[in-house]
Amino acid sequence: MAKQNMLKFNIQNVKYSTGSSVEDLTYATSLSLESNYEETNIYGDGEVILVLANDQGKTATLGVVDIDNGFEKDLGRLIEIDGGALAEVQQHGSIPVDIYYEVEAFDAGQKIVIKNWLFNVTVGKATESYDQTTDVVNFGTFEYPLTISGSKLKAATGSDDFVDANGNTVKVYRATTYPGDADYETFGDSVPELKAKA
Repeated sequence: MAKQNMLKFNIQNVKYSTGSSVEDLTYATSLSLESNYEETNIYGDGEVILVLANDQGKTATLGVVDIDNGFEKDLGRLIEIDGGALAEVQQHGSIPVDIYYEVEAFDAGQKIVIKNWLFNVTVGKATESYDQTTDVVNFGTFEYPLTISGSKLKAATGSDDFVDANGNTVKVYRATTYPGDADYETFGDSVPELKAKA
């Protein structure tokens, strides 16, 4: 098998869905993803006899150019009060979303766009940072902490949960499509149905 010759860069076209529709999110500046995964070694007779995996999804940080008021309203964090002002209000719960984004890549010398969905994402409150204007304008920075818990893969029929040969259900944290895939053109239009291949 030949080595993969791909270099990924950039982030663009971030969207989100609360389940009813897909909405644009403000312009992204960065996305960092980290797996929430641990392994525990079980020892016997002085050597490792078993490795237990604990996969709890991913955490991430999404950098944006500004706080998106529409996004904040959909998350129940921002409401309009008398007089028209927008008020940031106390949260008593969390509304999970699915998040779509694109990255670019050079694949064997050809520039392509790779499309991705992150599933069952809890979005923490954004951090905001402002600096005074000096000889240049110092723009603010805004970052959302994300916890990607994943959604269960369905069987090929789409009704029951997929169960592997060992009786385990399987969560999907991220789905990715590349140019030439059957669902590529419309992948960002709606949250994909997560079904096992027949």
